[in-house]
Amino acid sequence: MKLSLPENLNGYHVFGAFAAFFGVVFAVNGFMVFMALDSWSGLSTEDAYQRGLRYNTTLEAMEHRDALGWQENVIYTPGSPDAAATADADSQSESYGRITLEMRDRDGALLEGLIVAGQIWRPTNEGFDRPIELEAVGAGRYETDVAFPLKGNWLIRLSAQRDPNRHDIARADAAEHEGFIFGIEKRVNVQ
Repeated sequence: MKLSLPENLNGYHVFGAFAAFFGVVFAVNGFMVFMALDSWSGLSTEDAYQRGLRYNTTLEAMEHRDALGWQENVIYTPGSPDAAATADADSQSESYGRITLEMRDRDGALLEGLIVAGQIWRPTNEGFDRPIELEAVGAGRYETDVAFPLKGNWLIRLSAQRDPNRHDIARADAAEHEGFIFGIEKRVNVQ
């Protein structure tokens, strides 16, 4: 069987087909690069080098946390009426909820006298993170109402530490854990 080529095929035709093929490849690659740069949220770790240097300190803090034996229970309740009542008329797209933290010591006793603060963090979009502060509502419970600007997955990052201005905490306990911050993280899906 003999391969037959059209008689009018010459070098210009081959060059034209070759150029058209690579032209399509470059156009598609250019479109992909444009879309990647245009849709990038800019989300990155600002201080990756410093965080890497502090890695051993982070591990020591985690060991200290485990030695304390503190137990946390983070509860997210969607649709907090208090947050929705104080909302602006312009914020119709926001979703509201209440974040509750219960803290217990190693023996299960409720921990009072903590300072609890943190942030709600959007893992996929930069610019929507918000700081939050939880207020003590008694019996080892700390709460706050939150307005989430977008629906979807959020991280609640909290830190709890003993209030250095409280004098009713046993001095040995306060000295042992002075300055220690107990880190808490929980994922929630906001609808």
